[in-house]
Amino acid sequence: MKTLIIALALVSFNAFAGSVKVAEINANQVQSAYDIVGSYGINTKLGRAWAEITLRSQDVDSTDTYLREQVKGLSIVGGSVVLDIDGQQTECAKIKNVGIFRTEVARATNNCKFVVTKKSTQVDDGFEVRTVKSYVLTLETK
Repeated sequence: MKTLIIALALVSFNAFAGSVKVAEINANQVQSAYDIVGSYGINTKLGRAWAEITLRSQDVDSTDTYLREQVKGLSIVGGSVVLDIDGQQTECAKIKNVGIFRTEVARATNNCKFVVTKKSTQVDDGFEVRTVKSYVLTLETK
């Protein structure tokens, strides 16, 4: 009965377009050869979910950089990672057990996607105006 209630709750999530800022990364910290990729991190015992950010290097000699960011409204409901924006919930990933040790992982659905955009901001420090470039990672729903 409990699984039926959870299944009905997941089906009843309203689909709407929304967006949540995950992180802003200064372009000076990220070389142009990098690719910014978002995924989901989970802790099912605490009912928590967050964004795992990977800065992938195209350079053979460099290693990837990994970041974790809390996302407002992202949590675990039942067996899913859910994003709540203004009371509207969207299932972003399903939690599955994989491998011989039955490790829990979050498999993304097509309801949410990580989007990277470039941003330029004019900063006036009192002496001069300079342009600061950054990359903004957002989590968008359909």
